[in-house]
Amino acid sequence: MKKRVVEKFGNGPYKVFHAGGDPECPVCKGKGTKGRVAILEVFQMTRELTKIIGKQFTESDLWGEAKRQEMVTLRQDGILKALDGTVSIEEILRETEEE
Repeated sequence: MKKRVVEKFGNGPYKVFHAGGDPECPVCKGKGTKGRVAILEVFQMTRELTKIIGKQFTESDLWGEAKRQEMVTLRQDGILKALDGTVSIEEILRETEEE
């Protein structure tokens, strides 16, 4: 993840997009943005993953494979989009609340 951030945005400091708009705006209704943006988490089906799910597995086994694949989580994808100015960081933190 860090490598992707550095490649796209440099070493920092990073500017994070904070949306804000006129509450009377008929287009954004005060959000400062219009439309929807998907945040995605993609887990590639590999031979290793097939072996893991072919036996009794734990959540830890799945996370281990996800880390091996350098999978980007929903929150990480959202943060990348906030850094890009596509969405607000507040929205990402709200929608990807971790337990």
